[in-house]
Amino acid sequence: MREVIESGRVSGLARELAWQSGLQSVSSDQVPVWSLMVEHDSLTGEGVVQTLASALGAQLGLAVQLEICGGRATDTPAQRESQRRQERVRQAEAHLAADEEVQALLGQFKTARIVPGSVKPGAMPGTNDVKKGRSS
Repeated sequence: MREVIESGRVSGLARELAWQSGLQSVSSDQVPVWSLMVEHDSLTGEGVVQTLASALGAQLGLAVQLEICGGRATDTPAQRESQRRQERVRQAEAHLAADEEVQALLGQFKTARIVPGSVKPGAMPGTNDVKKGRSS
């Protein structure tokens, strides 16, 4: 589903449906039926579902039908992205806490501290995680 989102094939509510839905199963029928768990009814309008089904079919190169099931999804692209973001923050905080210069500054200024929630991950030295046009 992430590929459909990133391809730009969907926008608006169809993009949000892709982002917030959790894949429950895929049938092996001639036209596969993807069963999606969706918590918010506002995302399940027929036009929205059809738009996503068309985009998904175009991405995969075959016809696809979507079956929407109401309920709380436990594995969605949005949840995965949130987990990735949280892990990057944890890594950035650990990297910062281990930095000798940061430790020296914290030692030099007794009231200095790293404010929780203030660390924003970017490209970390020694990684290939450099954003286009920016480097560390």
